[in-house]
Amino acid sequence: MKESDAQKQIMDWLRLYRIFHYRQNTGGMSGAYKGKRWFVRFAKPGAPDIIAVVNGLYVGIEVKASDGKQSDKQREFQAELEAAQGVYILARNAADVEAKLGPMLRDGTAKKFVAERVLGHSGESHEAKS
Repeated sequence: MKESDAQKQIMDWLRLYRIFHYRQNTGGMSGAYKGKRWFVRFAKPGAPDIIAVVNGLYVGIEVKASDGKQSDKQREFQAELEAAQGVYILARNAADVEAKLGPMLRDGTAKKFVAERVLGHSGESHEAKS
């Protein structure tokens, strides 16, 4: 499958499940104006193609064609994101995304993960008992 087809399929799956997401363009643009050079960077080098948020958890989805490989910058971004407790998915189709996110949506794993790792508690109410 071509990367563009996989990307569309994944975005359609995210839309179907009403998961907040957006396409992240990366790269840069340069030029000159009145004799001065300028450069604008779009996102951090190696940033994933699609950003999603599932129950407060940042999910980066890097989309590759069936024969595509991650760049060194993409592997660096993956390591940084995972160290920050985010989720990184290397996907070649929507099935790869569903394999990772589907269970999180069904059993509340993302909420539990955020509560335990980020907030430092089980996510259950800590109200005083009478």
